[in-house]
This record gives sequence, structure tokens and C-alpha cells, in this order.
Amino acid sequence: MVNSAIESHQALCLKKFSMSFYVNESGKSAVAKWLEFVWSTQVECLILSFRCSRPRSMVVLKELLGEMRPMNYLKKLFLGTMRVSGEDISLFLRNCPLLMELDIRSVLTSDVHVCGATLELKKLRIRCRTETSIKISAPNLISVMVDANRRKLFLENVPKLVSAVFRIQSPKYRAKHLASAASCIISQLQTLTLNLFYPEFLANGFPHQMPNLKELTLIDKGVYEHGCLLPVKALISASPRLQKFTFTFLDKFEDATSHERFRCPHQHLKDLKFQGFHARHIIQLLTYISDNCDEFHKINTCSPLMGKAEVQVHRHHLKQLQAQLSQHIQLNFLNFT
Repeated sequence: MVNSAIESHQALCLKKFSMSFYVNESGKSAVAKWLEFVWSTQVECLILSFRCSRPRSMVVLKELLGEMRPMNYLKKLFLGTMRVSGEDISLFLRNCPLLMELDIRSVLTSDVHVCGATLELKKLRIRCRTETSIKISAPNLISVMVDANRRKLFLENVPKLVSAVFRIQSPKYRAKHLASAASCIISQLQTLTLNLFYPEFLANGFPHQMPNLKELTLIDKGVYEHGCLLPVKALISASPRLQKFTFTFLDKFEDATSHERFRCPHQHLKDLKFQGFHARHIIQLLTYISDNCDEFHKINTCSPLMGKAEVQVHRHHLKQLQAQLSQHIQLNFLNFT
């Protein structure tokens, strides 16, 4: 069916070409043939994502590319669930002069350099499962999402970059490491998202000022104790123009059953949003919530692990606090049945 559709296609231009399916050894030759069609067509968006039954059977992108020709019309490229090398990425960057969005969600097999004085790239997303280094130097880049590993991330010559998402998965990675790796963009960032797997990241505060930051989001995949909101004060204080702060909790409790015991205190809180006039106002709101939670626990005894009824009581108390400052604070909870 695919072959007949390709053979019958007459137009030179193609808005989008997507290949996303399970593939085995016998199917790789067909994929290579279909890519030959892509090279000869004016495609604007190319999506390549090949799932497999076992990691060692994962598609190697280099084996599919063959004699890649210039793609002068390609603007968006997605590479998912493959083995991708730094050389593969450089090949696309050289052959796609108008590429504006690059999204890589694959296994990187070698160091990656997204560099070039003439790159048109505006959005870059790299989510990898290896510890290869990533160097980014792109003068037109506006937005980036990337894993931050110690001595593995390098940013330079990105004068237009104002939005960043950093995924931090190492328990030894600290705020000072990120501040060093991203020193050239700290002062120009307007939105920042930190996807944290370990709360120790903010153990020693944040070493630099972010004078233009307006929105800050922390996504936590660990398990915080009761003082979870307090360490972020230093980060907020470093952002005097901050107008919105969101704390999102992501953990195993999303799939919890009524028979399980739950950790105290912000159980089943999905995200906590503070909106204010400036950083100092947000810190006052944040402190108010934290202090009142502390007072609540002084008069309402609870164990480190709580039952369903106790969690419901705590949720009700948080909603009462929100009602008192509803204009500036929003609490969203996970489903709890």
C-alpha cells in the first residue's frame, strides 16, 4: 500500500511525511527505499520513529540514510526511538538549510554538536538515554529542551534563546553545575522549566541572578517531605521579575489504590501555581502556604505514612488556604478515589 501511494504521488511538494511503526530486519530495506522518495521530494516536515521488540534490534539511523541529498525545504525533523549518532545529526544540519525545529528522542551513540553560524534552527529538543556530550551553538535558537549532565552540556552563541527546559536526572547534579553550563543564557531567559529527579539539586540555592525570568516551573519526580517548598526560595529570589511559579509533582502515587498508605503532606497534589506581581510577592504567598501547613500539623497529629482519610483532611486544609488567596494561588490535585 505504501509503495503504491509513493509511486502514484506526482506533486513535487509534500507538507509532511511520517514513518512511525514497529520495524524488524526485513522491514529496514523498505524504509530505506521510502527515504529515497523523501530525498527527491520537497518535504517540509519529516517524522521518523521506529519501535522494536528489543533494544538491541533498534534501528540504526545511519544504515537507512544511504545517499542523502539536500533537503532545501525541510523545516521540521523528528527522530524517535532509534540509534542516532552525532554524525547523523550533523548530516541533517548540513543538508537542511531551512531546518527550524529539531526533536530527537532516541539513543545517542556519540557526542552531538548542533553548531553553525548560518543555522536557522529556532527550536531544539533532545531527550537521550546516554551520557554523550551535547554542544549547542545556534544564533537563531529561541527554545531548547535538553538533558543536563555534569560536564556534558555546553551552550554558546545563542543570543536569542529565551526559553529553556532542563531535565536533571543525576543525584550529584547541583544548581551551580547548571549555572555554569548555561552561564551565557542565564541573564536573558524569560521562561525556565527544571525537570528534577532529585530534590538535592537546590540544596545550596542558585548562584546567579536571572533578571529577565518571568515564568519558572519545577517538575519534581522525587518524593519531597514537608519542607519541600522552602528550598526554591533562593531560586525565586534570583528572579526579581518573576510573575508565575509552578510546582508540579509527578510520582508513583498517581497509580495508588485505596489500600496503599500515603506520604505526608502534599499527597495527591498535582501542581501548585503562584502568580504575583514580582518575586517577593510570590515568596510571601509560598511562605504563607508552607507556614500554615506547619501550623496545621502541630494541632493535627499524623504519622509519616497517612491513610486515605488523613490525606483527604490535608487536601481540604490546603483548599481552605487557597480560598483565602484564590486570586494568586491555584492548587490542582490528582484523581483520588
